[in-house]
Amino acid sequence: MNNLTEASNPKGSTVSAQVHFNGKNALNVSYVLTYRAGKIVSEIWQATPNPAK
Repeated sequence: MNNLTEASNPKGSTVSAQVHFNGKNALNVSYVLTYRAGKIVSEIWQATPNPAK
C-alpha cells in the first residue's frame, strides 16, 4: 500500500490509498473510504493503468 492519506473535519473522515495487487496480472487500485458518524458511507475502488514499460 502506498500513499495512504486521511482527511478529517467535524462531519467525518476520508481515507485514500494507492494499492498494488500481485497475481497473474498485477493491478494498481485507488481506494477511497468515506466515514460519517463512525460508519462507512462511501467506498470507491478504481483500477488505475499500469505504467508503460
